[in-house]
Formats: sequence, C-alpha cells, structure tokens
Amino acid sequence: MSDSAARPLAHAAGRHDALETLRMGVQRARSMVDKLRVLADTGRDAPALSQEVARALMSAPEKDVMLDDALRLIKTWSCQAQGRAAERDYYLHAFPLASDRAQIRTALGIAPCRGAEEVVILLTVDCMRGDRLSCNGYHRPLTPAADALAAEGINFPRAYSTAGQTAQSFPAIMLSNFFQSFGTTRSVPDHLTSLPEVMSRNGYHTVGINAANPHVSHFYGYDRGFDEFEDFLGPENFDHVRETFADDSPRRLQKPTNDELMALFEDCQAHPDIYDLLRETVGKEGLPLVRTIAARARFYPYDAADIVKGALARLLQDGAGPKRFLWLHLMDLHENITVPWSPIGSFTMVQQFFLNSLLASPAGLEALRPYAEKYVDLYDSAVAYVDANVQVLRNFLADAGLWKRSLLCVTADHGQELLERGVFGHGYDRLAEGVIHVPLVFSGGLAGRLARSDSDRAVSALDIAPTILDLCGVTDAPRTFLGTTLTDACPRPVYGQTFYDGADNRCGDGNGRAFELKPFPAPVKECCKEMTFCIRGDYQVVHDGGTGATEAHRLRSAGPPGAEAPPDIETLRRETQAYLDSVYVPPEGSEVCGLSASEERVLTARLEDLGYL
Repeated sequence: MSDSAARPLAHAAGRHDALETLRMGVQRARSMVDKLRVLADTGRDAPALSQEVARALMSAPEKDVMLDDALRLIKTWSCQAQGRAAERDYYLHAFPLASDRAQIRTALGIAPCRGAEEVVILLTVDCMRGDRLSCNGYHRPLTPAADALAAEGINFPRAYSTAGQTAQSFPAIMLSNFFQSFGTTRSVPDHLTSLPEVMSRNGYHTVGINAANPHVSHFYGYDRGFDEFEDFLGPENFDHVRETFADDSPRRLQKPTNDELMALFEDCQAHPDIYDLLRETVGKEGLPLVRTIAARARFYPYDAADIVKGALARLLQDGAGPKRFLWLHLMDLHENITVPWSPIGSFTMVQQFFLNSLLASPAGLEALRPYAEKYVDLYDSAVAYVDANVQVLRNFLADAGLWKRSLLCVTADHGQELLERGVFGHGYDRLAEGVIHVPLVFSGGLAGRLARSDSDRAVSALDIAPTILDLCGVTDAPRTFLGTTLTDACPRPVYGQTFYDGADNRCGDGNGRAFELKPFPAPVKECCKEMTFCIRGDYQVVHDGGTGATEAHRLRSAGPPGAEAPPDIETLRRETQAYLDSVYVPPEGSEVCGLSASEERVLTARLEDLGYL
C-alpha cells in the first residue's frame, strides 16, 4: 500500500471514531501484508490516532473483536505496542491460518516463546457433557478444535466421572481417588498425594488457574503442589461488590417496578406464567434487579479468555524452568451461563438472564418447558466459545514449536442434565449419564503412546492423573492413586459414588443457607447417604443406599444397541460396594479449615453467583 493510501488515517487522529476509521482502512487492504502495512504507517505517522484506538479498544465488546478479523488484528497490534504480551498472543493465536500468524509475528516483531521446552496442560471444563463433542456424534458442529485434537491424538468417547458434583468428582482427577477417602474433612487430606505435587517433585514448574470455583480453591487445599495458584477468590476480587451494592452506594437501585420488569423481558416474548416466577426471582431476599443481572453477567468475570490469557502469561515468562505443568479450570458452562460471544451465535444479556432465571424455580421448569429448552442453545453456544479458546492454546503451542513436546488433556469434572428426566443441572444426588459422561481427549506429541484402537472402552476419571504421569515418563506414581494409565488397554469396570443428605458444604444459619468448612461429625461414608454406580459393558447400574433402589440403564454413549444382555443388577451392586469398601482407608483424625469473616463473605458471594446458595 502506498503512503497516500494510508494518509487519510493520519488525519483522523483525535476523532471519536478513530477505531472505526482504522478498522475500515485495515479492512480495505486486500492482503495480510497490506493490512499490516496500514498499521505500521498509522503507528509511525499518526501516534495520536494510535492512542485513541488503544482507548477505544478498552471498551470494545469482545464479541466485536473476536468476530471481526480487522478489529482482532488491530487489537493484536495495539497490545504489542503497549507491551501486553499475553493479551497480544491471545488475539494473535485466534487467527486460524498459521501463515497469517507468521506474517503478523514478523511484521510486529514478536519474538518466539523461548522459556518452556515441555508443556503439559490439564484443561478441565466444569459441567461439560461428553456428548457435546462433534467427534462423539453430536449433531451440531460445536467443537472443531477438540475434534482436531482428537484426530491428532486420541479421544475416549466413553469417559465417565466418579460423581456428579465438583467437590466429589475432582478427587478422581487430581488425586486419582474417591471423595470417601477424605474421611471427616472437606479439604484435600494430607494422606493423599495430588497430581501437581508429583509433577513438582519431578522438575515441573506447576501453575493452577481456577475460574473462581470455590470447591477446588485454596480453601479446600487444591493449591497444594502448585508453585503458582490463582483462583480469584481473595477479598480484592470482590471490592466491586461493596462499591456497587452497599446500602449507601449511589449506584444501588431499588427493587424493580412491575413496568420495569415487563419491559425488561418484553424482547424474550415471555409466556404469561413466567411473570410471577421472574418477579420472585429478581426480588429474592430483597436484592435489586441490578444485582441479580450483575451476578448472571459474571460481575466476577473470569471466563475462558481470562484463564487462557493467564496461561499464556505463564508460558511466556522466563525463569520458570524448561518444564511446565498447567491446570486450567473453566466455568463457562456452569449455571449461570453468560457467554461473551460464540462462533455459533450469541444471546443478549437480557436473554441470558431470562434463561438462567428459569433454573431458579423447579415449578417454572415444567410450566415454561418450551422456553427452558432454549437453555440448551445457550449451553451449546458456551461449548463453542470454550472450544474457540482451546484452539488458541493449540495454536500457541504449535507456533512456539512446543507441540511435539506437549501434552494437552481436555476433560470435565462432570456433565450437566439438560432436560433429561425433566430436570436441569447436576448435584450430590445425581449419577445419570448426562451428569457423569464427560469428554476426554489427549493430544500433542507426548500423547503418541496411547493406542487409538482401544479408545472405545469405558474409562474413568481416576485414570487421568496416572495417564499424564505415564506419558510424561514419570514413574513414581503415588500408592494412593487408584486409577491405571490408559496406555494399558485392558478393559475394566468404571465405579463411582456420591454422598448426599449432609455431604454438601452448606448448613442452616437461620436465614437460609450459608457456606460451611467444618469437618463432618463422622467420616462422610458413615454419616451421609451414599449412591454408587458401576459401568460394565453397555450398562450402568446405580444403587441408592438411601432408598434401597437399584436400577440398570443402557448408556447412550455406548453406541447403537448390540446383542449384550442386561446385567444381573444385584451382582453388580454387590461387586461395586465390595470394590469401594476395599479401597477405602479412612484417615486418622480430622483436618479443620477455618474461614475469616472476609473469606466467608467472598465465598458466599461466589456461591450465590453459581446458584449454590
């Protein structure tokens, strides 16, 4: 592009529409080389415009940036100029073509990542169903990145969690053990060794970034073994709560009027019966409408992009050693879902609030089922958003020359029921297939030892940590690990359990429900009701110790029905209980974790946001 072609951009310096002026100039350029020349000329000849653009980008919606190639290129250029390397690399690696990314790096003078030599990433997505991966047969093309990882590596389409709720399912992922082994404590007990502890003692710099899920936070000991750990649950992360919702705050609003509520949901074409439900929901505990919307819109905004940017920052840093282990936990699929953008279409803030509010009342679910079914579309849009962020990670590792020395594992702690059996969500007393069937993909050069021909067997979340250690050449797996590396192709039953009726982290406080970290009065296996399951072949047998009921279900994830006969449910029930009893070693004593007043406020606010309180 000639100097004269770039000259009109310089004259726009200081104008309110500086960003749009530059965007149009970049968009008019035909090739990536020409687009980059426009940016170079602007930076040299119009520094005032560059500053205006940087300010405008601060408030530009993420949806606009991610869905507009010109804006995304400008964002990359602006981040480079301001020295924001992690953000720069996030937007750079959102470009799908490696050739475009190479030209951008050259033009902007971006040096390749030199700090790491081997990278292991465990990416867990809260509430992600295994049947949402296109490579697992879903009819919507939501997951091109995960599908590509599966094609390069290995996909286990029949992977299952050990429980239906984070506090009880995560011990399988991080500790290769069951929640029953926690005994009387709610926190990670000292007698169990975690995956990051093993990686750390084998020379890996360990980083954990958790998108503010309290159940796997430092309060529960999940920071153990990490050199760096961030869960966004410090008091500093909630300063805005006091500012916005204090009684004397000028920003505090009163409860909405009837007219305000009707106007708010007008564009949702709400069923007449929904009015009372929503009026009750938004007025819950006397909170103003703005607070409820703020919570639904993640006033605690730690979405996938924030977590991935944090991961890139750690991978770019020098001095952390040649080997890196990162655990990233995403919350974008957890109710209440608020998607900043999605490749398959986005929902407005009001629409998202409307759909999330439906889940607040069981009565509303059946009365408004046609509207509730739209929640599935919202869930799917969040799956596609998460997948786009997985692609950013994959592109970064490839461009840095690390892919052949990387391991990327994508999985979930549990799934989510989406109107199966007439219910939404997940919980302590649920072991249905929609809740326990999870994705499990291993990819990268270090995944090469996994045999694809054996991937159709049922596997357990207990096997994730042993497999990661094996693929990394780590031989000192703890004796407390109950899983087996998936390089061993021998099929095994999958066992799971959950405790309810007192096993959660809430207790009555006279005004509803409050957060609790006190130990159980006795080992959880003795003081709570237990549900167990076993998966053998195509069938799942579930036993509820509270009611005495035992049921067998053929799993949809097992594929088309074959000749396999239903199992003897009583035999499998006894086998399951015998196995769980055989691996149960109750710890001695109880470990108590106390909360300060500020910590209790932080956890209460976040748990309210997630719908637990």
